[in-house]
Amino acid sequence: MGLAISELYLCAIDRLAAELIGEFVEMVEWWAEKIRSDELAAREPIKFQRLRSRHYKEWVENWPDWNRQLAHMSAIQALSRLKAYRPPDRRPAEADLRFPAAVIHPAMVKIEGCSLKISVRKSGPAYERSHVKLTPLSELGAILLRQAELGAWGLGQAVLTRRWILLTFESEEIDSRALALINELLKSAQRLSPKHEVKYF
Repeated sequence: MGLAISELYLCAIDRLAAELIGEFVEMVEWWAEKIRSDELAAREPIKFQRLRSRHYKEWVENWPDWNRQLAHMSAIQALSRLKAYRPPDRRPAEADLRFPAAVIHPAMVKIEGCSLKISVRKSGPAYERSHVKLTPLSELGAILLRQAELGAWGLGQAVLTRRWILLTFESEEIDSRALALINELLKSAQRLSPKHEVKYF
């Protein structure tokens, strides 16, 4: 059994992060159109693997330099948001898909101090990275950042908007090390913040 803690932070985004959010919205809409078309032709809901295998190459052609993890995350977002409208023929023509946020894969991010570095797109042989400044809303949030930078926590997916970011900190097993981290969090925080959530998986 593992442990996941989600914590909300205020953030200051740079130009590249703002571009990422805007492009991610377009990616979600692009996948949604593919979903509608495929399900209309098949007359049944489409599964993620089939959707991705049919249209991934076209996605790469449309966003050739962007991190390929964004194809995966935006396709999942399109599927999950459209699932709110069932059966498919009852979905509105323009479902509300334009929420201005980007859902970021864990492989794209790294914490450095109070900043999050995001590998957004290729620039030559390396990735062009966004630097998002994080402002903790609680002592708990500050401690989680410090512990994650030291490798005590892994990062799960992040949800980035222009004003805030939701980070998920994960530990694969609740062992003596994880318990020690939890004890440190509880001792340092006066009380658990309503802005975070603890889950076991």
